Amino acid sequence: MIQAYDETWQFYIRQLTLTSRRPFVQPYPIIRSLYDFLKSTGDTPVLDIGCGENNLKHFFPNIDGMDMTCEADIKSYVDSQSFKDIPKYKYGVAVNVMNWPDGNTIDSKIKLALSKCDKVWFSMNDLPSLIMPIEEYKTKEAWEKYGKVESFWHGQDPETKKDIRDYLENDLLYSQMMKMPHRDGVQATMGLTQLQQDVAEIYTNAVDHDAYYGVVRVLISAEKD
Repeated sequence: MIQAYDETWQFYIRQLTLTSRRPFVQPYPIIRSLYDFLKSTGDTPVLDIGCGENNLKHFFPNIDGMDMTCEADIKSYVDSQSFKDIPKYKYGVAVNVMNWPDGNTIDSKIKLALSKCDKVWFSMNDLPSLIMPIEEYKTKEAWEKYGKVESFWHGQDPETKKDIRDYLENDLLYSQMMKMPHRDGVQATMGLTQLQQDVAEIYTNAVDHDAYYGVVRVLISAEKD
């Protein structure tokens, strides 16, 4: 079972079990732009660069996952000779892998990905203490040197805190969860209420940083206008 969301924080609330919605039903969450792109590929093979556990293949069997994990279909790093030997694909995805510190520049890995795929859905996380900084890639213009940018999204918006707060405050199931013994009356540090603490945690892990689908998401074709 797969379920698409517009933004990561919308399913991260469920991951934190902050509501009591049927905990025994756990669909695989995916960002809508990635879901729509993969659906559009039909049966055409898609190269998943840095596939990790190759989870997307469970829902899109046309995916060929590439990584050094045991679940990958193709054992390779993006800069290795084995990657260069892979036949060219029409479509590719690279979820939070282009700025992973492996001794290569982000620029070189983007170019390598687009040398193997005519069209790629990229995303990047933003956690400079663990991965490579992405400041220069937070604008559409930065990506236009690589090809035709068909969609661009950068989601680190402080206004999203209000969206998260409004959602929780209007969720009756969340208000019921707040009355549970392990949460009722709990105060966070610096005098924050439990609601404020929950909003801050969700924003930090699913908006300011996003280990699931990144804070920058781009669909780009290798051919320029």
